[in-house]
Amino acid sequence: MSGFLISTILFESLIANKFSFFGFYLRRAKRIFPSLIVILVVCYIVGWNVLFPSELRGLSKHIFGGAIFLSNFVSFLENGYFDISADFKPLLHLWSLGIEEQFYIIWPLVLWLAWKKKSIIKIVIIAAIVISFALNIITVNTNSNAAFYLPHMRFWELLIGSLLAYLTIFEKEQTARFTAKYAHQLSVAGAALLIAALLLISKDDAFPGWWALLPTLATAALIMAGPRAWVNQHILSRSLMIWFGLISFPLYLWHWPLLSFARILFGDHVTPQIIGTMMVLSVALAWLTYRFVETPIRFGKSEHKSYYSLTAILAVIGVVGLFSFKQEGKSGLPREFLKSNQVSISAYDGGDLGNTTAGCGPNKKELDATFSVCTKDKRAEPKYVLLGDSKALALFPGLVRTSGANGRWALVGGNGIQGPVAPILSDEKMFAVYQKSARAAIDKVLANPGFEKIVIVAATRGIFSLNNVYSIEDLESNKNYDVALAGVKNFTKQLLRAGKPVIFVIDNPTFKDPDQCMPRKLRPEMLDQLVNGAHRQECRIKITDQLRLSKKYRDLLEQVRLLDPALISVLDTTDTLCDTATGYCSMTKNGRLVYGYTDHVSDFGAGLVGKTLNAYVKRH
Repeated sequence: MSGFLISTILFESLIANKFSFFGFYLRRAKRIFPSLIVILVVCYIVGWNVLFPSELRGLSKHIFGGAIFLSNFVSFLENGYFDISADFKPLLHLWSLGIEEQFYIIWPLVLWLAWKKKSIIKIVIIAAIVISFALNIITVNTNSNAAFYLPHMRFWELLIGSLLAYLTIFEKEQTARFTAKYAHQLSVAGAALLIAALLLISKDDAFPGWWALLPTLATAALIMAGPRAWVNQHILSRSLMIWFGLISFPLYLWHWPLLSFARILFGDHVTPQIIGTMMVLSVALAWLTYRFVETPIRFGKSEHKSYYSLTAILAVIGVVGLFSFKQEGKSGLPREFLKSNQVSISAYDGGDLGNTTAGCGPNKKELDATFSVCTKDKRAEPKYVLLGDSKALALFPGLVRTSGANGRWALVGGNGIQGPVAPILSDEKMFAVYQKSARAAIDKVLANPGFEKIVIVAATRGIFSLNNVYSIEDLESNKNYDVALAGVKNFTKQLLRAGKPVIFVIDNPTFKDPDQCMPRKLRPEMLDQLVNGAHRQECRIKITDQLRLSKKYRDLLEQVRLLDPALISVLDTTDTLCDTATGYCSMTKNGRLVYGYTDHVSDFGAGLVGKTLNAYVKRH
C-alpha cells in the first residue's frame, strides 16, 4: 500500500513539474515524526521505570535505531545465539519503518534521474523488483536473518506498489479496461490470498522467501481492483475500516510496545485477557495520538518551522538513546536520569581479574582462530584445559579467579563461526554444526603436552539437540539418546589417546532468564503484586525434580565414564549451586544471582563452581 501511495504522489508531482526533494521529505516528516516521537519517548519513560539495566540498554539501542530509521540494521546485527526473544523487544517492529524510509530516501532520487527518459521507468521498476526478489529467494534459506532485515531484499514488496502506481498513471486506459473487467475477481482473490497468508504462514517457514508473495500480491490485487470492487466497496469502504485506516500508523506504532512490555512484566503468564486489554489500549492510544498529535502537526501551518522542530526533537531522542546504550547501566552523575530505575542483584566478582591472555596453548596456534574463545591464564602455563560451549565460557572467569598457583587454566570453547565446541563427534545431521570446532579442539588438546587434565562443560540442550532454551522438560521424551551417546563416546575416545584424565562437569539447572525472575519495583501497589506474584515460583526447582528431569543426561555421562573409569570421572555441582537444606535450586544463593544470562552461571556462580572444580581436579 505504501509503495503505491507514495509512488503515485511522486509521479503526479513529477508530471506537474512540482517535485521537490525538500517538499517530499517535509511531508514525510510531518506524517511520520510526530507519532514516532511520542512512541520513543513513552517507551523510554516506561522502560526507565520497569526494565532492568541490561534491558534498558537494549531498549536504548533500539530507540537510537528508531530515531535514525536504522532499526532493521540494529535487529540484523544483534540477532544471534544469545539474542533475546522478539517478544522482549518493545521497539522491534520499527524494522519495517526503517526499510520503508530507506526506500524513500533512494526511490525519489531514482525516479527523478530516470524522468528525462520516461520510457525506461517501467523497465527500471520491473528490473528492481526482479533483482530484489531474487536476492530474497537466494538468501532466505542460507541467511534468513539477512533476507528478513536487509532493505535490498525487501524493496521488491514496495516496488510492486510502485509498478501499480505506474500502470494506473502511465497506462491508464489499458489498466482501467482490465480493472473494469476483473475488478470483483481481483478483490475476492486479494481477500483470499490475505486469508491464506494468515492461515498458512508460520514462524517455522522461511520468510520472506516465496511466502511473502501471499500478502504482497493480496494487497496488490485489492489496490488494482479499485473502489467499486465487491470486497473494497462492501467491506473495506465501511466507516469502521476507514477509521482504522486513519489511525493505522499510530496503531502500528503502539500495538507492539504494549504487547512486549506485557510479556516482559508477566512472562509466560500473559493471559488472553491481558492481550485483549493491550489491544484495546493500543487502539485507544492510536486514536488519541492521531487526533491530538499527528493531525494538528500534519495539517497545521508553519511547515518549515515544524519540520525543523520535529527533526531536532528526533535527533535529541536518538542522542539520548545512544548515550543511554553506551552507559551500560553504570552510574555517572549528572546523568542519573539515563539509568534504569530498577536495580539488578549483584552477581559480579571481578571476572578473571585481568589474569588471562589470548591463546590457549603453546602449539598449533593456527587452530586458535577456529574457536570463539581461545585464552589462558597468563600467570603460568596452564595445567588444566576447559573444553566446551557457552557454558564453559561463562564458567571460565570464576575458574581462573579461584585457581591456585599450581593449577592454572586454558579455555578452548565458546560459540564461534565454526559452531560451539560441543563434546560430540558424529555424522548425524543434527550435530553437523559441532564437527569442525570439536575436531579442532581435540587436535589442540592432543598437541599440548602441558595439559595434564581435560575438563568438559557443555549444555544439555546441545548434546541432545533440545529446542527450549529455558527448560529441559522435553529431555525425558527426547529420542536422540543413542546418537548423542555415540557422539560423546567418540569425542571422549579421541581425548583418551593422550592418556590424561577427562572430567565431565554436569550441567547446571535450567531456569528462565534472570531478568524474568528478579522482582521489579513497580507502582501502583496493585501492579506490583500482579507482576511479582506467584509466577516467580517457576524460577526455582526442587532438587529431586532437577535430578528427575536430567536423568537421561546423567545416565549418558555415566555410560561415557564406563569407557575408562580410571581416567574418566563426573563432577556433580548440584550441592554447590543448590540449597540442600531447603531442597531447592534457585536463581539466587546467599542473596546473590547464581545465573547471568539464560541458564549460564553468573560471575558469582562461576566462582562457586570454580572453587568446587579447582578442588576436584587436584584430587582426581
